[in-house]
Amino acid sequence: MKKKKIIKKNLNFDDKKSFYRGEVLKGKPNGYGILFIYDDNKWAKNILPSQIRSIYLGKWKEGKFSGKGRLVDYTGLEYESDEFGMPTPLEEYKGNFRNGKCSSKIKPNFNNPGEFKFSEIFELIKNGAHGIKNNEDLKNVLKANARFVDRKKFKYNGDINSNVNLLLLESMMRNW
Repeated sequence: MKKKKIIKKNLNFDDKKSFYRGEVLKGKPNGYGILFIYDDNKWAKNILPSQIRSIYLGKWKEGKFSGKGRLVDYTGLEYESDEFGMPTPLEEYKGNFRNGKCSSKIKPNFNNPGEFKFSEIFELIKNGAHGIKNNEDLKNVLKANARFVDRKKFKYNGDINSNVNLLLLESMMRNW
């Protein structure tokens, strides 16, 4: 059996521009990972930039959502944005996915949809560009980016269960 490794790469997922960071096996997402799906705004290319439309964070099998995960859909920037100019969460589904589709056990999440915690993404940034190996390393790296961290408090207090906003989440996955 081939060993899984964590990679960062641009994909074409369901004919949409996407970015994946996570474990792969035989060149396909397999294991734990995060996928950003973008809308390229073909109808308003001169007005709006490419923007996040959905994020899947969870388990993968042979390039498909499979196992425990979260799928968050976002509003378009033409409708609403947060204080950082990022789209706001529209709806979220949590539960077990099977063969890239929602299983009957998927439930809508109405409590703080789209809020991600550092603990959910820690394994994906560990040993990346900033050499983060533990919570203390994460705290030190984030001091310079404190204004991006918690939407409500705008600071990182060292708690691995703090929220990370969409702007920092995307930046961390692409660049760290």
